[in-house]
Amino acid sequence: MNKVMTIVITAVAVLLLAGSFIFYKVYSSKLDAIEDKKSEIKVPSKKTYNEPLKPKDVEHYEDVVNSKLDGFLHNDLDEGVFNGSNSGVSAIRNMFSVAGGRIITKDDSQKKFRDYYKDFDFEVSNVSAQRVSGDDTEIIFNAKTTYKGKEQNPKYDLFSLTVDKNDKLIGGHFYGRKD
Repeated sequence: MNKVMTIVITAVAVLLLAGSFIFYKVYSSKLDAIEDKKSEIKVPSKKTYNEPLKPKDVEHYEDVVNSKLDGFLHNDLDEGVFNGSNSGVSAIRNMFSVAGGRIITKDDSQKKFRDYYKDFDFEVSNVSAQRVSGDDTEIIFNAKTTYKGKEQNPKYDLFSLTVDKNDKLIGGHFYGRKD
């Protein structure tokens, strides 16, 4: 009986070892696959609280907006009025566009540019600003644009411009609204 018991215990031990080995092989490959997927997951960086800007800072950024818009109208924007890779310049350009109006290109003369844009006027209101990353600041504002005294693009009156710490325009958007 001792011999039979030893054989049974040995057989059970071998079966347990074989089962454990098979279990390890099957699930280790699944675990490796999960680890690979885990390494592919991009975790967004934490958003941190940015200290709010003071009213005098917002006044400064209102001046920056007015300066950028005036600079565009006078073909004197540091970032370049035809810089299509800068979304801020594109947003400003869209602000001063007339449906069916003339398209001014970089091949046009300064005189043609100024003659066309001299009939535009704008009024900025409801300016707010916030730090978005590092020293970059997003300026959000409403703007009413007129061309020869007539309001243009009234459904697109909300804009944002992003500037760096040197007030250089690095981005922007314009937003449509629903009536």
